[in-house]
Amino acid sequence: MRERFEKLNIRPSLLVLIITLIVIVLLTVLYHFGVYVPNAKRTEEKYNNFTQYDNSPQRAGERTLLAELADGSIQLYSDGDYIILVQNGQETEFSGWNKNFSAAKPQLEYYDFNKDGSKDIVILALDDRDEQFDRDTFGLYVLTPSVDVDGNYDYTVYYTNSSGWYSKLFTTAHAQLTQPISTPKRVQIVMDYSDTQFNYNVETGLQYNNGWAWFLTSPKTPDNTAYCTLTDWEYGPCIISLNKDIDNGGADASIDLYVKFAELDEPIIMGSIDCVIAINNGKLHIGQKSLHFTPNDAYYSNDPQVVSETDWSVTYTNPSTAAFSGTTLSELAIGLPYSNENTPFTIGGVTANANAIDKVVLTNKQIKIYAKAGISFDESLAKLPNYDAAIKIKNRLYTVVEGASIDTEGNQQVLTLKLDKSYPREELTDITLTLG
Repeated sequence: MRERFEKLNIRPSLLVLIITLIVIVLLTVLYHFGVYVPNAKRTEEKYNNFTQYDNSPQRAGERTLLAELADGSIQLYSDGDYIILVQNGQETEFSGWNKNFSAAKPQLEYYDFNKDGSKDIVILALDDRDEQFDRDTFGLYVLTPSVDVDGNYDYTVYYTNSSGWYSKLFTTAHAQLTQPISTPKRVQIVMDYSDTQFNYNVETGLQYNNGWAWFLTSPKTPDNTAYCTLTDWEYGPCIISLNKDIDNGGADASIDLYVKFAELDEPIIMGSIDCVIAINNGKLHIGQKSLHFTPNDAYYSNDPQVVSETDWSVTYTNPSTAAFSGTTLSELAIGLPYSNENTPFTIGGVTANANAIDKVVLTNKQIKIYAKAGISFDESLAKLPNYDAAIKIKNRLYTVVEGASIDTEGNQQVLTLKLDKSYPREELTDITLTLG
C-alpha cells in the first residue's frame, strides 16, 4: 500500500485534507435538504397565509353628533375614522383628520375668517396633549365653501395645529431674553425676523437695532431684598383660539414665555408671544402687523430707553397741620397726584404718620421725602423691602424705585428714593408711595 501511495505521489496529510472536504460537502448537502429547504417552505406558507389588514379609513357604523350651530344649519358628526359635515342638509365626508378630533367636543363657528365677504366654517378641535406643560393643544380647521350650479357644496380646507404654527412662527421670527447691565431689575425681550442678528449696546446691554423690544420687571428674591437673576427661558406650547372680532384674521395664537431665575425653584410665565392667524394667497399666514409680545401685567415694565430730555421738579406739600406724636417715622402711605405745579400730596392708609412729613420733591430722577424738623427716618426704610413707589401705566402697576438712602439737609432728614431711569413728566402719573 505504501508503495502505491508513493507511486501516486500522494502524501498522507493531503489525503486527510481531501477526506475532510468530502465530509464538509456531504454535511452541506444534508443540511440544505434536511433543514434549510423545510424551513424555507414553512416560511413561504406562513406569509402566503398572512391576512393583509385594511389601513384605509373605517366606519364605525354609527354616527355621533359632535357639534351643531344654534340655528341648526350646520352639524358635525363622527363615524369611525370619518368626520361628516352637514350644511343645510348636504353631507360631505372627510378622512385623515386628527385622530383625537372627536375625543372632545369641537368648537364650531360660522364667520368670515378670511375677510372676503363670505362666511367660512371654522372648527377648533382637540389635537394633542402637551405633557411637559400639562395643557391640551388644538387643531384649527377653516373650510371655505363654494357652491356649483347644481347647488352642491365644495370646500377648501385650511389646517394648522400647535406644532405646525409654532414652527411657522419661529421660522418667521426669533426672540431673545437678556438682563441689561444698565438696568438689572428689568428683563429685556427682543424679537426680529429670523434672518436678522440681534445687536446690543456693550455698555448698557440694551438692543439698538430695528427689532421689537419689550421690558419686564424681574421678580424679587424670596426675602424681597433684591431682584432675581435671569438664567434661562423656554416656550410653552402654541395655543390656538378662535376670534371672530379681529380685523386682520380669524384666530389667535399664543405661546407662553417661561422664564427661569437663579433664586426661584419654578419658572414664571412673564408674558406671551402672540399673533393672528389669517388666510393670504391661499395659505394660512401670520396676520399683518399682528406679531407681538404681551407682558404679564404682574411683571410689566416701561422702556428704560425713553428718558426725559430735560430736568424737572414738582413739590408736594403736607395738607395737614397736625403734629406727629413721635420722633421716628417707620411707615407711611401717601399719594402724589399728577401735576406740573406745586400741590399737596394725598394721605393714604397710615393717616397719622403723614404728619411727620414736611414735603415731597419729585424730579425726573428721584423722590425726596423731607421729614419735619426733629423727626428722623427709621434706618430700615432705606433697605428693601421697606420702600416702594408704584405708578400706573396703561392700568398696570409698576415699581419705579431701584435704591434708597437717608441724608440730612439743614435740620431735616431726607429719604431719597432713586428712580430707575430719568422719567419724562408724563410717565410719572399718580404715584403711590409706601414706606415700611
